[in-house]
Formats: sequence, C-alpha cells, structure tokens
Amino acid sequence: MPDGFAASGPHQQGNVGIVWDNCGFTNQGVSVQYQGHGWNGFDLLAYNSDTTFSFERPNTVHQWLIGCTGAWNHANNGNDPEVISFGTHLSPATLYRAQLIDRVGSSQTALVLGSNTSRGTTDTGVAADFTVSASPSSQTVTAGNGTNYTATVGVINGFNDTVSLSVSGLPTGASGNFSPSSIAGAGSSTLNVSTSSSTPPGNYTLTVTGTD
Repeated sequence: MPDGFAASGPHQQGNVGIVWDNCGFTNQGVSVQYQGHGWNGFDLLAYNSDTTFSFERPNTVHQWLIGCTGAWNHANNGNDPEVISFGTHLSPATLYRAQLIDRVGSSQTALVLGSNTSRGTTDTGVAADFTVSASPSSQTVTAGNGTNYTATVGVINGFNDTVSLSVSGLPTGASGNFSPSSIAGAGSSTLNVSTSSSTPPGNYTLTVTGTD
C-alpha cells in the first residue's frame, strides 16, 4: 500500500484477529501498540509482509511477526511479539492463496486471483524471485560435435541476487559449461554442450537449474 497516509493497524476498541498477509507498506508501516486508550489489538498476525513494524504484546495474548522483512521496533510497552524468520520470507508466500488452493484447487484459484499475485508468488503460494528459461527447445548433434543453448534469467519483484547455473541429464561422454556460470539479476548465459565419439545416440532431456 505505497500511497497510504497513515500507519496500518487497529485503532481503539481492542481489535482482534487482524491479519496482514503478503502486504507491503511504504508509509509509517504497521502499528500495534498500547496507546492513551489502552491496548488496541489482540492476537494479530503479520505474515510475509514488508514494512516497519511497531508490534507490542500485552500479557496472555499473541501477536505474531512471521516471515516479515523491513524494520522491527522493539516494544516500549508490554512485550515484544512472537517473531519467526524475521528478514526471510517463508513458504507459502501468502496464507490466503494457500487456503484457497486447499479449498478449491490451483486451477480455480488461478481463475479467481490470477496466475500470480502482485508480489510475485506462484499458484502454489511459493515465492518466485526469478525465472530460468532456455532456447532453442531442442538441438540435433552428431557424436563428437557440440552445440550451444542460451539460458536466460528473468527477475520478479526487483530480484537482484546472483543466480548460479547448472545443467543435468547429459549423456555419457558429454559435458556442459556455462559462460558466464552465474548471473547477477537478469541476463543470459551461453551453455556449450560438447560430445565425444563415444556418446551414445538417443534423445536426452537436459535440465537447466538456477540456484540463489
């Protein structure tokens, strides 16, 4: 919610059971605190969300920060929240999408929510930060010769880490080398596949894998 004009959070009345699920905020963040009128929220959860969190927890109740990133201000009143994996998102990327898949299946979920959420998650609810593709889809090579493929890394949600490339499924007597062997952010690499005279004829499926 980049255009918000105030902090997101409960206001007075002791709100119960609010969930921030796969959200991003750029203005004042999420605020759950003890204020002049008392505690404003109980049993609240922020999951895989990105912002500044001011989460305070009274005794006997829960406040959770799970898989969130950003900044976390420790409590001035009461207790800190229950924190799991702060700084690293968890799978599934969104609880709502995962629950809907459990209820109606991936296909129906995609019809309702689209194939991807706005923050880059797949239909299975797993975070998707980069994609890997290869072209052409097939090549014919005579034993003893070689050929090239192009492996391309695409980014989602501003991903800019380094992706290391590898290939599996090569037959006996064949080898594969990437140039370059890794890509920072988006880009392409050339996969050179070479064979020997002893490489047996046949159809082989090569799998290109990107690892962050």
